[in-house]
Amino acid sequence: MSVVSRYFLAVIAVFLLTGAAGYADASENDDWNAIEEESWTLKYKVQNDKLFVECVLPSFSLQPQNKGGDGYLAVEVNRTRAAEMNKAAFVMKGLPSEKYEISVTPVSYEEEFEENSITFTAGEKEK
Repeated sequence: MSVVSRYFLAVIAVFLLTGAAGYADASENDDWNAIEEESWTLKYKVQNDKLFVECVLPSFSLQPQNKGGDGYLAVEVNRTRAAEMNKAAFVMKGLPSEKYEISVTPVSYEEEFEENSITFTAGEKEK
């Protein structure tokens, strides 16, 4: 195995371990907030400058379109598009210390799936 390959694998391992450790820290205490929409649920938790989010969409696959997925989650922070997520659980880092509004919307690749957005306020008050 070449030096470049070893370095690349080491960087990936550190990235995966660091991300997993951060999520494990959030799971340790149960200060999760839950919001239920008609056919899907969102749980979130704020810890320092991180926002942990878990979504349950029973009939909607969050995979890339080329892998047969139904769509993605559009995430907005203070009404500005911040991310498009293909995972039901994710962490957003570096959020402002003051209160902010988060909106998560399932978006279909085929325009056949319509779900309401879930919007909530987090930040200073939540810490």
